[in-house]
Amino acid sequence: LPPDLETFASLKRTFFCLFYLLVMPTFWDIPGMQPGVITGDTAKALLKHAKDTGYVIPAINCSSSGTVNSCLEAATTMGKPVIIQFSEDGSASFVGKGLPNEHGVKAASILGAVAAAHYVRNVSPAYGIPVLVNTDLCAKTSLAWLDGMLEADEGFFKAHGEPLFSSHLVEDGAEYLKKMAALNIIGDLGDYSCVKTVGNDTQWAYYDKRDWELTMVGLVKEAFDNPSRDPARMAELKETAKKLCSPGKGFL
Repeated sequence: LPPDLETFASLKRTFFCLFYLLVMPTFWDIPGMQPGVITGDTAKALLKHAKDTGYVIPAINCSSSGTVNSCLEAATTMGKPVIIQFSEDGSASFVGKGLPNEHGVKAASILGAVAAAHYVRNVSPAYGIPVLVNTDLCAKTSLAWLDGMLEADEGFFKAHGEPLFSSHLVEDGAEYLKKMAALNIIGDLGDYSCVKTVGNDTQWAYYDKRDWELTMVGLVKEAFDNPSRDPARMAELKETAKKLCSPGKGFL
């Protein structure tokens, strides 16, 4: 293009970008949205907004107050929400590896996860961005860890009307999802479990508290295991996942 037309085209692109930013709703327009930890319907709405709008909310494993602070600072710099995540081992690290953490009890992992969640709740509002507090995969052999966290969730719910954590990820525990739903916790079985299999397509589940129904969400595990991410195959897998959803539900 001639220089004058190139300038016009550049200005036109800038105008439409500004128009989009001014007119399109941001995650701050979601009802109940606030700086700090969000849970329940507000957290679900944020995940849906990210999917609909086309951005990613990173989930970052933390094991100390320093790593939490770094993630919150980075999210603030970007002006975006973030998911602060704690693994079983990372939770124990949060309170120190010197504490006992026997198999079947997981005292240090429970204490660390609960302490970490309270820390994030107290500190994150100062950073001015929404935060989800999630726990990473809880294996079938470590359900004592999840039991302890759900006990803390229940106590926090009774006192404040919301759970301590935003979400929990469990390897194989469909029976836990009803407990989570009653506390308005986002429950996820993860792509590690064959919740429902159609052919070779392994799905993962999301529990909807409104009708106690396992609703299939996301793409199938094969899509994530396939480095090439073939667009045609991805589209096929997405349609398979949609068919497994309840009518009108869709998936996050």
